[in-house]
This record gives sequence, C-alpha cells and structure tokens, in this order.
Amino acid sequence: MLTVRIKHLFLTAAITFVSLLSLSINAAEEEFTLLSIKGGLIGKIDSLGVFSDKDSVLNTYYSLLPQRLQKEIITLRRRLLIRIPDYEIAVNAGDSAEFSEITNEINLYWAAIRSIHIQHFTREVAELLGGIYSSEFPLSL
Repeated sequence: MLTVRIKHLFLTAAITFVSLLSLSINAAEEEFTLLSIKGGLIGKIDSLGVFSDKDSVLNTYYSLLPQRLQKEIITLRRRLLIRIPDYEIAVNAGDSAEFSEITNEINLYWAAIRSIHIQHFTREVAELLGGIYSSEFPLSL
C-alpha cells in the first residue's frame, strides 16, 4: 500500500512539474530565457543584462554549480587574487625567477577555473566568464 502511495505521489509531482514547464506567458513584453541547460551544461542567463557588474555575473553563474564546485571555484579565485600583487611586484622588480614561479602558479589556478567553466557551462557562458577574468586581471589569462 505504501509503495502505491509513493508511486502516486511521484506521478503527481512529475505531472505537476511537466505542466509547470509547459506554461507559457503571453505578455506584451519580449520573452527572455531565465536559464537554459543544454546537454547538462548551464547556458546563458538572459536576465543578466549588460549593466550587471562583473562580480554579480560570476556569482550568479557560480551559484548554479554544485556546492562542492562553488567552494572550489571561490578558493581558486581567492588564490588568484592573492597572487596578482606578487605578480606585479615581480614584473616591476625584474625578478625572472620569482616572475616565472608566480606565473606558473597563476596559470595553474586559471587552468582549474577554466576547466570548471568548460565542464559545466556552455561555450558562450564559458567565454563570457573567461572575458570577465581577462578584463579583471592585469596579465593575459
């Protein structure tokens, strides 16, 4: 009897979910996509306008990742931000050994971040996020 009730509840929930997905809003305003997921990849969020600040865009997309990846990418971004001043000092001092070490470390962090972007976001979103990093950091990532 319990199995039948669970199956009935599951079927009811599934039908409700599908019906909610099929609703369309016919408004005078132009329609936009809140979130698209293609082949398991997170797509562009149209509600994030051109005027959204960089941190808001990054935080919005990163909030869609599983909790473990959210923590990982926050840690990688923090480490990247911490090393940028050291990078600038090494460039200004002309210390090639220090510059090389810091550049290698920064490249590792960036490669890990880029890997997460590629694995979990569509190409369009990965390029958008990569562009934010490129404009934010003084070195070419």
